[in-house]
Amino acid sequence: MTSSILNDNGGRGLLVENLRSLAHVQSSKIERNQYVAGINIVRGAGDLNVTTSYISMNNGEGVNATYSGGTKNISYSVFDMNKGYGVSFWMNETSEHIAFSQETVVAYSTFEENYLSAVKVGNFCQSGFVNVSTNMFNMSKWYGVELDSCWRKNSESTKVFIGHNKFFSNKQVGIYISPAVNLDGSIEHNLFKEQIKGCVFVKNDDNHETSFLPLELLVTENRFEFNEGQFVLSLGVSDVGPQKIVLTRNWIKKNRIKQSQEIVARNRIAAVIVVSSQNITVTRNLLENPDSDYEIGSHLADPGANLDCSRNWLGSRKESDVYYRLFDRKDRYTLARIEYRPFLLHDTNYDTEAELIEYRFVPDFIQGNVIGGEVEGHRELPAEPGVYTVTRDITVRPNAKLIVHFGVTLLFKPSIGIMVAGEFFLLFP
Repeated sequence: MTSSILNDNGGRGLLVENLRSLAHVQSSKIERNQYVAGINIVRGAGDLNVTTSYISMNNGEGVNATYSGGTKNISYSVFDMNKGYGVSFWMNETSEHIAFSQETVVAYSTFEENYLSAVKVGNFCQSGFVNVSTNMFNMSKWYGVELDSCWRKNSESTKVFIGHNKFFSNKQVGIYISPAVNLDGSIEHNLFKEQIKGCVFVKNDDNHETSFLPLELLVTENRFEFNEGQFVLSLGVSDVGPQKIVLTRNWIKKNRIKQSQEIVARNRIAAVIVVSSQNITVTRNLLENPDSDYEIGSHLADPGANLDCSRNWLGSRKESDVYYRLFDRKDRYTLARIEYRPFLLHDTNYDTEAELIEYRFVPDFIQGNVIGGEVEGHRELPAEPGVYTVTRDITVRPNAKLIVHFGVTLLFKPSIGIMVAGEFFLLFP
């Protein structure tokens, strides 16, 4: 179908049932159709090509393909104000039809103000490739790109490439993959700007079905600026399985990530980068977000674990400044420790050899009438000034000692506590 207009129908704009070979739509307008989708592929297997077309304001999805799959190409088209997904692909692997390939390409297209995710790729469990590149995702009411995974054991990993896209002002995160399993992919050379609730969310819950499935994901050479929400990137996979994420060479500056005043978080702090598992490497990124509460936050509830976040620029050349830009075990004794040394001393060069290695900052447990953090060695709280505000967990480390004199009052901020692994004494007159 070429150079056609399919507008204002009470059903779909175009319906293809039991596809056998190829459906091709070119240079067409498909608008304001009232049921399911502007273009709807139902059952069968074959190729779908939609190019240089304008698909808008349908009372459903722009394109909905629910069939056994094939090679799908969406290019040089505009999808705006559809009251569902902009483009969605749902794979039926229980059908008697078999697709010879599972390839999805969405390229050189614009997605604006669709009510659900701009691009939704459903799960499939055969060898396949997903390429979402050189698109603009603007003001979707849900995610920019939403990707489902195959949960089947011993399935071939899907190759995924999400690159050279622009994400502006989508109401939810730009890229959402959860669970992220049976995937081998990269997210690179994208621009994320003015996102309202974050940019990239890749998370696997600890459950039996997904913990031992493979994942290899590289997030690199992206630019994140002027975003808001609870995080810019939230990354977490299973620590027991063959799953790995590397976050490197990203420009992450001028974002505003603040903790909601309505929520008092203990283990779910808002931070520019949120890390939830040990097998995530965060290295050689440039972070400088003075309007955010923290640059990196630990969400891993394991105080014996270390998170590899070394060799990043963290907004300052002074370790005393960098130390307080991280939220980890020093703030909540239940969390994993962020290993940030050595950190970079150049704010625009990923590959700089200028690193702070030797100097080690030792924080003050007592700062006037404010206390908190880890106690190592011997510490005393004198009766003067008498009232101390506890802003971070008090953690008395093994072989350490904390002495509190008579007359001392400790005022704990909400969700703050104390954990004693050494000795804790109350001295009475």
